[in-house]
Amino acid sequence: MKKFFKENSYVIVKLIVFQLGVMIMGLVTSFATGGDTNKVSWLFPVSSIFCILFYLYLVFTVGYENGQKDGIRIEAGKISPRPYRFFLVGLSANAVNLILGILALVFRLIIGAPLAGALDPEIVYSPAWAHSAYEVCNLIARFIQSMYTGLIQTISPGNVLLVALIPLPAVLVAGISYLFGVRFKDGFIKKKGDKSGTKRYS
Repeated sequence: MKKFFKENSYVIVKLIVFQLGVMIMGLVTSFATGGDTNKVSWLFPVSSIFCILFYLYLVFTVGYENGQKDGIRIEAGKISPRPYRFFLVGLSANAVNLILGILALVFRLIIGAPLAGALDPEIVYSPAWAHSAYEVCNLIARFIQSMYTGLIQTISPGNVLLVALIPLPAVLVAGISYLFGVRFKDGFIKKKGDKSGTKRYS
């Protein structure tokens, strides 16, 4: 485990920095488009989708670039294939998001509140410590994943299950893009006359 973090600390930090950057973008677009008037309501989810796609594109480029580098090293026999590598990198970069989302989900189940919708201010949820813990975890999780705010608010407002699951696309994109990078040379374009395309392996 120590060796893994030593080898991948740079890309993990890079993915976290990307997330923080898009988080700020998500906050700005949420404030700008999250109004109550019908004139701007449709912009809320659209701006959120744009932020999400941009974020996943950044994640894809990092995974694919590192996959290309490892593909060359694998062909040269310098390293063995590690298909799981960037799934673990993506998981590590999103560890805080996942932990907070899962904790928020668990605390919400403990207080007996429904998973979707805002908590009713007239209900006294108990135990009080679980209620407070839920509020803190949910607030921080939504804040650091603010690029998803418009989409969540449109699909299912206050749904804590979505908060727990939304880090998964970034983990999957990181892992899959790395596998594409390892597998293919020079992108996905077939070379003229090359029936096998740009695959490194048969």
